[in-house]
Amino acid sequence: MPFSRSIQSLHFGLTSKCTLQCPECVRTMSDPTDNTLWRGIKEQRQIDWEQYCDVVKDLTFNEILFCGNWGDPIYYPDLIEFITYIKTFTDTPIVIHTNGSYKDAEFWFNLGTVLKQDDRIVFSIDGLITDDRYRVNNDAESRRMGIQILKNMTNYDRPILEQKCLLFNYNENRIWQIVTESRNLGFDIISLSMPITDSNPQLAPAYNGDTFEVFFTNRVGQFE
Repeated sequence: MPFSRSIQSLHFGLTSKCTLQCPECVRTMSDPTDNTLWRGIKEQRQIDWEQYCDVVKDLTFNEILFCGNWGDPIYYPDLIEFITYIKTFTDTPIVIHTNGSYKDAEFWFNLGTVLKQDDRIVFSIDGLITDDRYRVNNDAESRRMGIQILKNMTNYDRPILEQKCLLFNYNENRIWQIVTESRNLGFDIISLSMPITDSNPQLAPAYNGDTFEVFFTNRVGQFE
């Protein structure tokens, strides 16, 4: 079946590799003895990006999304090579969702040089950067380093930096503290929203509002 030219967003699930043990993730919730999907994920599969070259070249999208549905895209070994290839054909904004843990300074610098000012890196940090109640096994220091490297790339058209924060019962009363830290870390935007906690109600917050966002203008050093 041919691709429709009216597709608005192209989403690549690059890898099933992830370092975290989030309690609501299929990795943590599923029983490997009777769940074929879980077993496949644990095998840490990768896509072959060269198979999708024609899709990138021939179709038009509003954005290209790398999101960690089954794995974190920063652990895809060819991520920077794939993005470099995409940029030779299109200026379509690229959005990367990641926890941001366990990568070194060279990786973040190289990623920052291939992305442009219309691209966006979304760091999933639920609370303060040291919180690990939900993002179990994260590494705060490597995340902090990556954010700082990207923020300080003033000689490049650096990507937009966003913190995505899920509100749980352990962090919902610290929203202003979270927002303040987010700005100080160098994020351009923070979005706060409700989690899905159907199978883990003890994490559910009392907050029941809609998703809301707080914007900063860190590139000129002012609150907006």
